Amino acid sequence: TGSYYITATLNNRVAGIQNIPNSGNTSIGLNALLVINPLLGNGNTSAECINPLLNGYINQQLTYNSGAFDPDGDSLTYELRPCLNAPGFTFPANSTIFNFDSIGDNLNWNSPKDTGLFNFCIVIKEWRQGFLIGSTMRELEAHITLWYPQAGFPPSELVAFYPFEGN
Repeated sequence: TGSYYITATLNNRVAGIQNIPNSGNTSIGLNALLVINPLLGNGNTSAECINPLLNGYINQQLTYNSGAFDPDGDSLTYELRPCLNAPGFTFPANSTIFNFDSIGDNLNWNSPKDTGLFNFCIVIKEWRQGFLIGSTMRELEAHITLWYPQAGFPPSELVAFYPFEGN
């Protein structure tokens, strides 16, 4: 019985992240909260199905959904958070809206004004019978580029492939 934080630190983020000064010399920090309460029964942590690498375009709305679900049917809520181990971190500036829907699992960024890489975290909290039973922090990276007509081709012609580890 009790609450336990599980943390992981990985050395050296990608260099050149716009909202983390000196990002190539900072470590990525992630954590999870595990709550053990025999009165609430056994459970599984939530799963996120969508790659945390986002592609967006300057002056265009960027929406992201983690695809998170809970195999036990527990309720999930979401929070936008600063990156851990990132001195000088700031949320992306020069945008009309930059938020995360706490119930609907949607990042809304309307509209990026600068190009480059931007990192930030989401925390997915798992609730059962009104009690917090766990949380997972995930760092996201958004790559914002120019789009048509500036880039000379429409966004629909851009295709990104990411490894898929399922069947």
